[in-house]
Amino acid sequence: EGIKMDSIKVYVLNICIVSVLTAVFRILIPNGNIKKSAEIVMSLLLLSIILIPLLSMKNPTFSNSISLNTTAKTNEEIFSDINTNNQAIRKAIDNELLNSGIKAENIEVKTHKDEQNYIIIESVMINRPSEQDDNLIKTLIKTKIGIDEETIKIVR
Repeated sequence: EGIKMDSIKVYVLNICIVSVLTAVFRILIPNGNIKKSAEIVMSLLLLSIILIPLLSMKNPTFSNSISLNTTAKTNEEIFSDINTNNQAIRKAIDNELLNSGIKAENIEVKTHKDEQNYIIIESVMINRPSEQDDNLIKTLIKTKIGIDEETIKIVR
């Protein structure tokens, strides 16, 4: 769901290209202090090409737990972060529904923070005026945003 095969192909291709270019530059650069410096730079470049995608391998969609770095934050700051995330989740849901031609009157998101400072999405309640297939709406939100269908409640 999160990582697509195309992304993996591009990742491996980038590593191969940088490895080949590094080998060519090592052959072309003359011996001496410049070669040592260039090898260090090329090694750091290759290392960054390998590590950066691995370190940022989070799904851009919302999941039922969103990490918050709250180690040095006050309760007011944590509450503000939770409210900000709730607003972002509401906005993302509303945008996806509108893009699919579905108008929601109100969207409520309930969350809490667990012991590991993750925001857990408890429920998403969507008020909508028209009769539409609830399962279609739940599936849309799950596939486009990543929120579990069991978490979503639709009311009229």
